Amino acid sequence: MRVGILGMLDNPYIADLQRAAREYHPGMETVSLRYSDLQVGLGRAEQPVAAAASSLASGGFVRDVFLQGSPSTPSTSSGSVTCDSPLFGSAPSGEAPSREVPSDQLRGLDALLVRSMPIGSLEQVIFRMDCLQTWQSRGLRIVNPPRSLEIAIDKWLCLQRLSEAEIAVPPTICCQTRSAAMEALQALGGDVLVKPLFGGEGRGILRVNDKDLAWR
Repeated sequence: MRVGILGMLDNPYIADLQRAAREYHPGMETVSLRYSDLQVGLGRAEQPVAAAASSLASGGFVRDVFLQGSPSTPSTSSGSVTCDSPLFGSAPSGEAPSREVPSDQLRGLDALLVRSMPIGSLEQVIFRMDCLQTWQSRGLRIVNPPRSLEIAIDKWLCLQRLSEAEIAVPPTICCQTRSAAMEALQALGGDVLVKPLFGGEGRGILRVNDKDLAWR
């Protein structure tokens, strides 16, 4: 069995999963993957990623790019979506583009373990989720599933799901304006934790118990 582990490579959870695999499943091969390795593309399935990149960009890399073929030739042109990965090429003239193909690192995996979603731009996070959903739809077993990651990343949605399951959650107000936030501070007793809507691992959390600090 070949299992990929997607996450931050220096994370102790990754090392613990690898240790457990060696201890309890000696025949299991684990492959560590970074989120920056993720890519999907529209091109020829038989053309390796590295070869396509070499022919186009001589080994160069691009970041957060969406390229689409000319709408005037939809049947013979293709594009690519990449993230910190080599650029895919367009299908040669006269050849129809194939379906989306995963990066080389994911080919041959029996399962993919996803520990967390590291910090990134909105475009990066959306693209990473797109990648995971694409590979899940192609039959790759992903643990944790993409939908569970979406819920966990969105703090309000996560609390809402917990509340619907009759699991106790702290009094919480989600708002968009400064005046609404000041009203929420008063409604919650003047001593609150302020968290960004998206994110994890304790980033961006601030305790506020002073109105002047809250206004700033």
